[in-house]
Amino acid sequence: MKWTFKAAAAAALCLVFGMGLLQLAPKAFSNETPIVEVNGYGITAAEFDLSLQRQRTSVIDYFQQAYRTTFSDSFWTTEVQGEVPLHVLKERALNESVRFRIVLDLAKEHGLIKRLTYADLKKELEQENKRRMAAIRKGEPVYGPETFHEADFLPYYISKLEIGLKEILAENELAAATEQFRLHDSESKSESLIPEQTIRYLEISLSYRDITSETATDIIKQTAKEQMVNIRNKLLQGLDGEAAITEANANTHKPFAIHYGEEQLDKVTVRTIFKSSPELYGWLTSEREEDSVSPLLDEAMLGEYVLVKVIHQDAIQESTDQEGQQAINALDQVYEAYVLSRVQEANVSIHEVQYAKISIQ
Repeated sequence: MKWTFKAAAAAALCLVFGMGLLQLAPKAFSNETPIVEVNGYGITAAEFDLSLQRQRTSVIDYFQQAYRTTFSDSFWTTEVQGEVPLHVLKERALNESVRFRIVLDLAKEHGLIKRLTYADLKKELEQENKRRMAAIRKGEPVYGPETFHEADFLPYYISKLEIGLKEILAENELAAATEQFRLHDSESKSESLIPEQTIRYLEISLSYRDITSETATDIIKQTAKEQMVNIRNKLLQGLDGEAAITEANANTHKPFAIHYGEEQLDKVTVRTIFKSSPELYGWLTSEREEDSVSPLLDEAMLGEYVLVKVIHQDAIQESTDQEGQQAINALDQVYEAYVLSRVQEANVSIHEVQYAKISIQ
């Protein structure tokens, strides 16, 4: 993404967030105030709040699982091993907001929708809820909730649009790429998005971004690299993950926030790993020993170094409709790559004062 920052006209503007529900400070600014712009479209405070609501639970779960933290009044502002829950929440909400906006832009470009403002989405929500209530009164089946809340509706709406987008793009922009991938997939199973095996592995990651500026300096990156190389050497010596990290941190004057845990590559997780961690995906699907340790992987998109030690891998039963499944997987992969490229090309302008002053009470 092409990031820029816009200073607000009034430095006193402030957003106050409650328990996953945006509450505007009196006389601050309205729900219509833009927080970030994506290709010229302003994502308002009201829209951004919905993304914060959707991401809130996952952020709490992340800190509880990664750091065994407990939720308290100071949870959102308490730094834990270099990470602040509020910062993580804002970043996840921002990434979701940008991706959703790009999908809406694509849907408009290809004639699936005519308008894409926040007001238009609220009208779509109202119409969908009316349709569901009418179906219930007639005794017709309704899949999902009887009615949608505002925060839950956009992911549902986006998923429906993406079904239509894939069908259209498969016949046009992505046709050649999809066929090329499908043919390549048939020739090289190691490159297929369907893993031939379920792979359990220990993942150790260390962010080299400067927490204060969200950028990577040469000194921070080099120091982080040296720390991870040290951990890798400990793993190769036979130490388990926790012991390797503990010994490595004991030998440095400024320990980094290092995350580790057991993960799995399978049919469910493969798309997420492929999209967010291409270096990790590439190594896991390459030829290697079962209990091998990866080289140091630089996931530039995430701004972090990653190490992996394979724990176990089991064979996956082949699909009976292998050719059809390959075609579906080829389209899914090419579509995700296409959307990601559009996200990376997007002009994203953050209204700095509003974004910086987002807080939790």
